[in-house]
Amino acid sequence: EIFNRLNTGGVNLTPQEIRTSLYRSSLMSGIVELNDLPSWRELISKPTPDARMADVEILIRSLALARSKQPYTSPMTTFVNDFCVVAQEWTDVEAAAVISRLRHIVEACGSVGAQSFKRQGRFSPSLFEAVVAKTWDATSLDVISAARIEALSTAPDFVLSLQEGSTKTLNVGARMRSADAILRPAD
Repeated sequence: EIFNRLNTGGVNLTPQEIRTSLYRSSLMSGIVELNDLPSWRELISKPTPDARMADVEILIRSLALARSKQPYTSPMTTFVNDFCVVAQEWTDVEAAAVISRLRHIVEACGSVGAQSFKRQGRFSPSLFEAVVAKTWDATSLDVISAARIEALSTAPDFVLSLQEGSTKTLNVGARMRSADAILRPAD
Protein backbone atom coordinates (compact mmCIF):
# COMPACT_ATOMS: atom_id res chain seq x y z
CA GLU A 1 0.00 0.00 0.00
CA ILE A 2 2.86 2.38 0.84
CA PHE A 3 4.49 1.50 -2.48
CA ASN A 4 1.21 2.25 -4.24
CA ARG A 5 0.81 5.63 -2.49
CA LEU A 6 4.42 6.64 -3.18
CA ASN A 7 3.88 6.07 -6.90
CA THR A 8 3.26 9.77 -7.55
CA GLY A 9 6.53 11.21 -8.85
CA GLY A 10 8.07 10.89 -12.30
CA VAL A 11 6.36 8.36 -14.54
CA ASN A 12 3.50 6.72 -12.69
CA LEU A 13 3.41 2.95 -12.75
CA THR A 14 0.50 1.24 -14.46
CA PRO A 15 -1.97 -0.74 -12.35
CA GLN A 16 -0.36 -3.96 -13.64
CA GLU A 17 3.16 -2.84 -12.76
CA ILE A 18 1.95 -2.09 -9.23
CA ARG A 19 -0.01 -5.35 -9.10
CA THR A 20 3.03 -7.38 -10.12
CA SER A 21 5.03 -5.85 -7.27
CA LEU A 22 2.34 -6.00 -4.60
CA TYR A 23 0.84 -9.41 -5.29
CA ARG A 24 3.80 -11.68 -5.87
CA SER A 25 2.73 -15.27 -6.32
CA SER A 26 3.35 -18.39 -8.35
CA LEU A 27 0.37 -17.38 -10.45
CA MET A 28 1.77 -13.93 -11.24
CA SER A 29 5.17 -15.43 -12.12
CA GLY A 30 3.45 -17.97 -14.36
CA ILE A 31 1.48 -15.29 -16.17
CA VAL A 32 4.61 -13.24 -16.77
CA GLU A 33 6.20 -16.37 -18.29
CA LEU A 34 3.08 -17.14 -20.32
CA ASN A 35 3.32 -13.65 -21.77
CA ASP A 36 6.33 -14.87 -23.80
CA LEU A 37 4.36 -17.73 -25.39
CA PRO A 38 4.72 -17.47 -29.19
CA SER A 39 1.02 -18.15 -29.83
CA TRP A 40 0.09 -15.32 -27.42
CA ARG A 41 2.57 -12.91 -29.03
CA GLU A 42 1.09 -13.76 -32.46
CA LEU A 43 -2.48 -13.47 -31.19
CA ILE A 44 -1.96 -9.92 -29.92
CA SER A 45 0.23 -9.07 -32.94
CA LYS A 46 3.12 -7.86 -30.80
CA PRO A 47 6.38 -9.78 -31.14
CA THR A 48 7.83 -8.51 -27.86
CA PRO A 49 6.35 -8.00 -24.39
CA ASP A 50 5.03 -4.55 -23.55
CA ALA A 51 7.40 -2.62 -21.26
CA ARG A 52 4.41 -1.33 -19.25
CA MET A 53 2.90 -4.84 -18.92
CA ALA A 54 -0.32 -4.13 -20.82
CA ASP A 55 -0.19 -7.63 -22.31
CA VAL A 56 0.26 -9.24 -18.89
CA GLU A 57 -2.72 -7.24 -17.65
CA ILE A 58 -4.93 -8.70 -20.40
CA LEU A 59 -4.00 -12.19 -19.25
CA ILE A 60 -4.59 -11.50 -15.55
CA ARG A 61 -7.87 -9.68 -16.21
CA SER A 62 -9.07 -12.60 -18.33
CA LEU A 63 -8.10 -15.01 -15.62
CA ALA A 64 -9.80 -12.96 -12.91
CA LEU A 65 -13.03 -12.89 -14.94
CA ALA A 66 -12.79 -16.66 -15.48
CA ARG A 67 -11.78 -17.75 -11.99
CA SER A 68 -12.94 -15.21 -9.43
CA LYS A 69 -15.39 -16.58 -6.91
CA GLN A 70 -16.95 -13.11 -6.69
CA PRO A 71 -19.14 -11.73 -9.48
CA TYR A 72 -17.58 -8.87 -11.37
CA THR A 73 -18.13 -5.37 -10.03
CA SER A 74 -16.30 -2.29 -11.21
CA PRO A 75 -13.75 -0.87 -10.98
CA MET A 76 -11.73 -3.47 -12.88
CA THR A 77 -8.50 -2.59 -11.04
CA THR A 78 -10.04 -3.42 -7.66
CA PHE A 79 -11.66 -6.60 -8.99
CA VAL A 80 -8.35 -7.87 -10.41
CA ASN A 81 -6.41 -6.83 -7.31
CA ASP A 82 -8.86 -8.72 -5.09
CA PHE A 83 -8.44 -11.78 -7.29
CA CYS A 84 -4.64 -11.48 -7.01
CA VAL A 85 -4.87 -11.38 -3.21
CA VAL A 86 -6.77 -14.69 -3.27
CA ALA A 87 -4.32 -16.18 -5.79
CA GLN A 88 -1.43 -15.48 -3.42
CA GLU A 89 -2.83 -18.24 -1.22
CA TRP A 90 -2.74 -20.85 -3.99
CA THR A 91 -0.16 -23.58 -3.83
CA ASP A 92 2.43 -23.88 -6.60
CA VAL A 93 0.48 -26.89 -7.90
CA GLU A 94 -2.80 -24.95 -8.01
CA ALA A 95 -1.15 -22.01 -9.77
CA ALA A 96 0.55 -24.34 -12.28
CA ALA A 97 -2.80 -25.98 -13.11
CA VAL A 98 -4.42 -22.59 -13.72
CA ILE A 99 -1.51 -21.44 -15.90
CA SER A 100 -1.68 -24.71 -17.85
CA ARG A 101 -5.40 -24.23 -18.54
CA LEU A 102 -4.84 -20.61 -19.57
CA ARG A 103 -2.04 -21.74 -21.89
CA HIS A 104 -4.39 -24.24 -23.57
CA ILE A 105 -7.05 -21.56 -24.07
CA VAL A 106 -4.48 -19.09 -25.45
CA GLU A 107 -3.21 -21.75 -27.86
CA ALA A 108 -6.78 -22.58 -28.95
CA CYS A 109 -7.40 -18.87 -29.57
CA GLY A 110 -4.10 -18.66 -31.44
CA SER A 111 -5.08 -21.56 -33.68
CA VAL A 112 -8.19 -19.60 -34.72
CA GLY A 113 -5.92 -16.75 -35.78
CA ALA A 114 -5.17 -13.24 -34.68
CA GLN A 115 -7.55 -11.78 -37.25
CA SER A 116 -10.53 -13.29 -35.43
CA PHE A 117 -9.68 -11.31 -32.30
CA LYS A 118 -9.33 -7.96 -34.02
CA ARG A 119 -11.91 -5.21 -33.93
CA GLN A 120 -11.27 -2.17 -36.06
CA GLY A 121 -7.86 -3.58 -37.00
CA ARG A 122 -6.59 -4.02 -33.42
CA PHE A 123 -6.54 -6.87 -30.94
CA SER A 124 -9.64 -6.68 -28.71
CA PRO A 125 -8.83 -7.43 -25.05
CA SER A 126 -12.56 -7.38 -24.24
CA LEU A 127 -13.27 -10.08 -26.82
CA PHE A 128 -10.38 -12.21 -25.57
CA GLU A 129 -11.43 -11.79 -21.92
CA ALA A 130 -14.97 -12.91 -22.72
CA VAL A 131 -13.72 -15.97 -24.59
CA VAL A 132 -11.39 -16.97 -21.75
CA ALA A 133 -14.03 -16.42 -19.08
CA LYS A 134 -16.71 -18.41 -20.88
CA THR A 135 -14.56 -21.31 -22.10
CA TRP A 136 -12.66 -21.84 -18.85
CA ASP A 137 -14.82 -24.73 -17.69
CA ALA A 138 -15.59 -26.14 -21.14
CA THR A 139 -14.74 -29.81 -21.50
CA SER A 140 -13.64 -29.12 -25.08
CA LEU A 141 -12.07 -26.01 -26.52
CA ASP A 142 -13.64 -26.79 -29.91
CA VAL A 143 -16.15 -24.02 -29.11
CA ILE A 144 -13.33 -21.58 -29.88
CA SER A 145 -13.79 -21.26 -33.62
CA ALA A 146 -13.47 -18.42 -36.10
CA ALA A 147 -17.22 -18.52 -36.77
CA ARG A 148 -18.16 -18.29 -33.09
CA ILE A 149 -15.60 -15.56 -32.37
CA GLU A 150 -16.98 -13.59 -35.33
CA ALA A 151 -20.55 -14.11 -34.11
CA LEU A 152 -19.56 -12.90 -30.64
CA SER A 153 -17.62 -9.87 -31.87
CA THR A 154 -20.59 -8.72 -33.96
CA ALA A 155 -23.39 -9.60 -31.50
CA PRO A 156 -25.38 -6.40 -30.88
CA ASP A 157 -25.20 -6.60 -27.06
CA PHE A 158 -21.47 -7.31 -27.19
CA VAL A 159 -20.81 -4.36 -29.52
CA LEU A 160 -23.00 -2.06 -27.44
CA SER A 161 -21.08 -3.04 -24.28
CA LEU A 162 -17.89 -1.63 -25.81
CA GLN A 163 -19.30 1.79 -26.67
CA GLU A 164 -18.86 3.60 -23.36
CA GLY A 165 -17.36 2.51 -20.07
CA SER A 166 -16.30 -0.96 -21.16
CA THR A 167 -15.36 -1.97 -17.60
CA LYS A 168 -18.65 -0.86 -16.03
CA THR A 169 -20.36 -3.73 -14.27
CA LEU A 170 -23.33 -3.60 -16.65
CA ASN A 171 -21.13 -3.73 -19.77
CA VAL A 172 -18.89 -6.55 -18.58
CA GLY A 173 -22.03 -8.49 -17.65
CA ALA A 174 -23.47 -7.93 -21.13
CA ARG A 175 -20.28 -9.24 -22.74
CA MET A 176 -20.27 -12.30 -20.51
CA ARG A 177 -23.92 -13.07 -21.30
CA SER A 178 -23.24 -12.71 -25.04
CA ALA A 179 -20.19 -14.96 -24.79
CA ASP A 180 -22.10 -17.52 -22.74
CA ALA A 181 -24.88 -17.71 -25.33
CA ILE A 182 -22.54 -17.94 -28.33
CA LEU A 183 -19.74 -20.09 -26.91
CA ARG A 184 -21.97 -22.61 -25.14
CA PRO A 185 -21.17 -26.08 -26.45
CA ALA A 186 -23.83 -27.71 -28.61
CA ASP A 187 -25.77 -30.35 -26.67
